[in-house]
Amino acid sequence: YQRRVRGATVTAMEPELTVLAAYYASDGTAWIPIGDDLNTITVHRNPSRIQCTTEAGESLFVSELFGECDYQTPSDQFHQWSGKDGAAIGLSFPTVLEADNMAELVEEMIRELRKEEFKPRPIPASGLESSAGQHMVSGMPAPLKFPISRRELLNTDDGWRAAETHLRLTYPARLRSGIQISAVSELAREQHVQDFEARYQEYAISDLWLAVGDVTAERVGREGFQALGANMLSLGVPLGVYLLDRESLPSEARQMVLCKVVLARSMPISEFNLAGLREATGLPVGYQSYAITPSPNQGNNGQTPELPTNCYEHLFLVPQPHLVLMTHSVKFQVMEPELDQTPTFHQPSAMSLLATHPEVLSSKDRDKIYSVCSPLPGMSGSPRRARDLGHAVDLSYQAMWDDLNSLVKTQHQLEENLKDFRSSMFSFQDLSLIHISEPTRLLSISYAVFCLKKKKQDTRYK
Repeated sequence: YQRRVRGATVTAMEPELTVLAAYYASDGTAWIPIGDDLNTITVHRNPSRIQCTTEAGESLFVSELFGECDYQTPSDQFHQWSGKDGAAIGLSFPTVLEADNMAELVEEMIRELRKEEFKPRPIPASGLESSAGQHMVSGMPAPLKFPISRRELLNTDDGWRAAETHLRLTYPARLRSGIQISAVSELAREQHVQDFEARYQEYAISDLWLAVGDVTAERVGREGFQALGANMLSLGVPLGVYLLDRESLPSEARQMVLCKVVLARSMPISEFNLAGLREATGLPVGYQSYAITPSPNQGNNGQTPELPTNCYEHLFLVPQPHLVLMTHSVKFQVMEPELDQTPTFHQPSAMSLLATHPEVLSSKDRDKIYSVCSPLPGMSGSPRRARDLGHAVDLSYQAMWDDLNSLVKTQHQLEENLKDFRSSMFSFQDLSLIHISEPTRLLSISYAVFCLKKKKQDTRYK
């Protein structure tokens, strides 16, 4: 049989999934239950849609899925999303299993729709494609919005460890041991991060920190980039890496947002010229971001006070927010190092940061480390250890310290040899002066006398 779905006539097919759930509609302030305590929820393809009917067969809604659909799971048994018309829909499932099956299937269908809807469009004859007045690199995929989904992580989760590693690396070395993380929130699902990286795999993707204050970072992590304000967005999304060492860095309450960023090709620009960006028509062809270079003795002159040009070693502006994906929000504090400690030279743990957090390294980085460490003794042991990053780094670090200790011993030996050499030189100088002061004689007699005296001196020395 046939029926109408949103104005299109489709042939009814067996549903992909059938579950039971309570249906809630939103009036903008609260969720309102509609229908039976448990309604029949069916998921269909061709077209992709979710349908809800009562036990009596009354249709409560038919929601068509689409590529930008934001299907959220605030809890294990409650899911929500908005249809194309903006209507909010909530479903409460009686079991976690039914909820998980529903989420798995719907998210898979949305990914398929996303790939179909956002295939690269043909490039215009001009070779350019614009979005919001900004030029785009030829062939770059069309914009795709990824939703914000907050999930608190445990300190044993991979996401926590990755965010912690990036945070410690971006702080000056003297403060890294004083960083104490209190909370890490995941702002993008792992699948969305993978989709983002796959979508822009041909461009340079970096992990950068949102270069804003703590309060703004909290707002952006909850509301999105619109919380930056129109004034800031007229320049772009500010991002930075490697904080400059300043007295104000230690703090009891900090919050930062980690992002995946498509920098592509960055156009260098002096901070002196930042004010002119608002009047610019867009980036030149082939560029996707600005790399800000601080001007000597320029400071900021108050032209763009919202940009922290004197906080990061590397600061970027990305005019197109869809090229930035927020991944983690980190709350932490930074303790001031103790100043009255006398530095001691001892053998530290082997590159503990990367050895204990290897998940932040790409496969290329791991291969480079292994290629450097593999010739070391011990790497030809068990197969597991031959590809164990921590073991490889430990051996490499141990070998370096062994070489340093050997150099220290060699230095002591060289100093002793030099002392003996200097003593011998002084003795030789004394004997030479005695010979020169004697009256001039025939060469053969003078040479014989000199040799005899030196032989007696050597005998006494022994």
